[in-house]
Amino acid sequence: MKQKIKTLLSHYQPMQIFQQQNKKGLVTINARFRQQVRLWGLMSLLLTIFISDLLATKYSLVGRVGVFAWYASFFCLIVIALKNIWILILTSLKNKSFFTLAGLLILISLIVINLTKPQNISGETTQEVNCALSYFQTKDWGYHDSCFLGYPVRQYLIPALPSLIWGRNQLTLNLGGSLYFLTAVIIFSQSLLEYFRFSQKNDLITAIILTSLLHFHYLNHFLFHLFEQSNFPLSLSLLTIGLLFKFLKQKKPRWLVLIGISFQYLVFSYTPSLAFLGLGLVGLGYLLTKHQNKLNKFISLSIIVITLMSLCLSLSFRRDIRLLGNDNNTPITFIQNLNQIGQHLLFSNQGQSFYSPIIVFPLLITVLIPLTLVLGWQAACIAGWVCLTVIVATQAKGYSFYSLDFRIHRALVVAPTVLTLLHLLLQKINLQKKLSRSFLIVTLLLLTLSGLKYQTDYIKNRPISQHLAFSLWLKQQLPDFQTQQKLYFINPKTKFISLRDELQYFFPQLILTNKTIAPSQTNCTSSQPGLYLVHSSHVCYDILSQPDEKKEVIAYYTDFQGQQLLLLQQN
Repeated sequence: MKQKIKTLLSHYQPMQIFQQQNKKGLVTINARFRQQVRLWGLMSLLLTIFISDLLATKYSLVGRVGVFAWYASFFCLIVIALKNIWILILTSLKNKSFFTLAGLLILISLIVINLTKPQNISGETTQEVNCALSYFQTKDWGYHDSCFLGYPVRQYLIPALPSLIWGRNQLTLNLGGSLYFLTAVIIFSQSLLEYFRFSQKNDLITAIILTSLLHFHYLNHFLFHLFEQSNFPLSLSLLTIGLLFKFLKQKKPRWLVLIGISFQYLVFSYTPSLAFLGLGLVGLGYLLTKHQNKLNKFISLSIIVITLMSLCLSLSFRRDIRLLGNDNNTPITFIQNLNQIGQHLLFSNQGQSFYSPIIVFPLLITVLIPLTLVLGWQAACIAGWVCLTVIVATQAKGYSFYSLDFRIHRALVVAPTVLTLLHLLLQKINLQKKLSRSFLIVTLLLLTLSGLKYQTDYIKNRPISQHLAFSLWLKQQLPDFQTQQKLYFINPKTKFISLRDELQYFFPQLILTNKTIAPSQTNCTSSQPGLYLVHSSHVCYDILSQPDEKKEVIAYYTDFQGQQLLLLQQN
């Protein structure tokens, strides 16, 4: 009897009950705990970014907290991207299908190959990154400021990170300009495979979507060539769509919070990003009505409110939203431009094409078919948004009312959405298995080979940047000044007239000042001490090239056309 009681009581001892938990139960408890840590950690970052926005208007130092949260949020995305590419590798090996992985590696390889090519540098990227770096000398680190034509400093914090860590050079400059895209395209591609379930058909379709990116002229121009801010809207759209598919598949609230973080990036990014932000907010509002989970409802509503308030705050200091100007403010102009847009998208008759000829009709059909409600009213609304965005992008004044073939680069933001619609359409193909596979393989090969040719033909025809070559040469000739020095450019009306764009990034200690008269043409002397650059076409070039007690000739530079610049020190 005594033994039976002991046996009975043993079943109610807490320690033994804990020890008898199976491994699956323990893993479940640990997994739930980790999920909660991830969720509320990400929510804390999002709230820190937003609250810093509110408080930094009154307390500048709070902006630094916001900058740290901004970097921490992107670090989380990098970790997710690395995890996703590892999952993609393992899944491809398991299923013995490597099409998406190959397409992803092609895009990444093209970025790596082009990082340090001497033709691939932008005078705008150097200004943007230098602007962000210079704001680290201010109280709020630029959290509530704008620069370069009125764009928010915050969008340049990530591109400036490599230069901040490893110093200023072409590699870190261009790597920074590609960080949004590299992170986004990995998350986007793996999310599509996960949502539609990994199969050889889905693998082929996702690879087709990735290689189609090579056919957009302005992606080649702004990403692989210039690594400039105009690729940010496309990259952030890829990121947001990828995170959306993660949520639709897993229904985990942390993906909603990450979508909220991507909305913050869109709020403070290059102007066309606001178009996709509008679509994203409407889409999240639609999901809000479908949520069964109260936590997901609460997070979605919170994100919408936070995003709208952040947008209003950004409008108080950004100066980049310019819809109307003298060139586009009449109904007649609007109708004429609308007609030109249609013709250009069909026939590329306004100059530089928006995309390669091989994907013109597939993309146009991809937009037109959903308008017939074949894919449902949701897809029809998205296709309508695409059409409206293209119209606004080409009709708006922006910084300048450029020619139509260049204004249309602002519509690059629609590319991920159109390609996602294309993915949905290709999923509808119900041919015989072997016939469907053959069709998709042929399509993929055609798009990949023609896309690579389209991309490489563009890059190889770009001239080597003389500004880059000269900036690197000048950095070798001059010491690293501890204080700012003035550099006077004599007779700057040459191809070096915009030299300051690159020089301010590579040599921020130099203050470049253009002078067209001094030293005077009568005695070829100057009373202002400092460094001087004199072009060989200047009337005083021969006299100034002779050293004397008042000046020291430092070096000569010969450009690619045989013309010389003289660098001297005036005492």
